[in-house]
Amino acid sequence: MVIYTPLYLHSHLGISWQSIGLIFTIMLLPFVIFERPAGLIADRRIGEQEMLIVGFAIMALATAAIGAYGGSSLAAWTALLFLSRIGASIVEVMSDTYFFKKVAADRVNVISLFRTTRPLAMATAPAAATIILSTATIETIFFVLAGLLMLGVAASAALKDTK
Repeated sequence: MVIYTPLYLHSHLGISWQSIGLIFTIMLLPFVIFERPAGLIADRRIGEQEMLIVGFAIMALATAAIGAYGGSSLAAWTALLFLSRIGASIVEVMSDTYFFKKVAADRVNVISLFRTTRPLAMATAPAAATIILSTATIETIFFVLAGLLMLGVAASAALKDTK
């Protein structure tokens, strides 16, 4: 999202870098706004499993909408990207919370592996996107990502809830 979305907005839709900077500033606000309330909801009401499902579903639907929307309305792009990051912020806090509730503090090797997966994904995702781009359009990346995010919904549904 961080690499290909701005390139798509600028190169394919003609949105200025200044506008993209504003959109991305607003887009990232959910990580500040929603993580604490999501954690409180998970702790007090429905649990991490359900919140993970909701977060992945929001991200998947918003990402598919990004691939489907071809307009250049700044408000629409801001809303779509903001919505996608609401899902991402929920998944981020719930995956950490669920993991640390399930793994004992003395399991350093497992914790280390968990902490390594995000940077590994940040390194491999652009390579995978490059391969996809060699045979498909940039919009296809968003649909592929939405499909992968739906796998997150399925994986979350298979978890044993902490509630």
